This record gives sequence, structure tokens and C-alpha cells, in this order.
Amino acid sequence: MRDREPTPRIGRAMNRGCAFALLSAAITGFMLFINGSIVWAVLSVLAAQGLPWVTNSEFSQFLLFALPVFMCLLEWKLVDAVRRYLS
Repeated sequence: MRDREPTPRIGRAMNRGCAFALLSAAITGFMLFINGSIVWAVLSVLAAQGLPWVTNSEFSQFLLFALPVFMCLLEWKLVDAVRRYLS
């Protein structure tokens, strides 16, 4: 049986980079899902109370898009700060 040639260093580094990118994308997608659920729940409660700025569908859709993205950016900044603090 023929032995496989060892993987060059750059190939292993590229594999780790790809895995890191996929992991980051998966974590970001999960954070966006959770953040969107939180914003949707809060907007539903506020709309049930009859707040006029929440009952405006265009503004509530903007909030439902923008707030989870903003929260995700803050969460990644927090992750970076914790990593910097621990290292």
C-alpha cells in the first residue's frame, strides 16, 4: 500500500483558515437568529401595548433588520475584548 504524501504546511494552514471562516459564519448566523428572535419578541410586546412607532410596519421592519445586526457587531466586539483580556 502506498503512503500518502504529507500535506504541505500551506495546505494545513488553508484548511484551518477555512474551518475558522466556517465556524465564524455559523456563530454569526446563530447570533443573528437569537438576536432577531429577541427583537421580534420585544417588538411584539410593544406593539401589543399600542405604541404608535412600533405599529408603523416600515419602521418595525427596519428595527427587526438593524437591531440584530447591531447586536451581533457588539457581541463580536465583546468576544474580541474578552479574548484580548484573557491572552
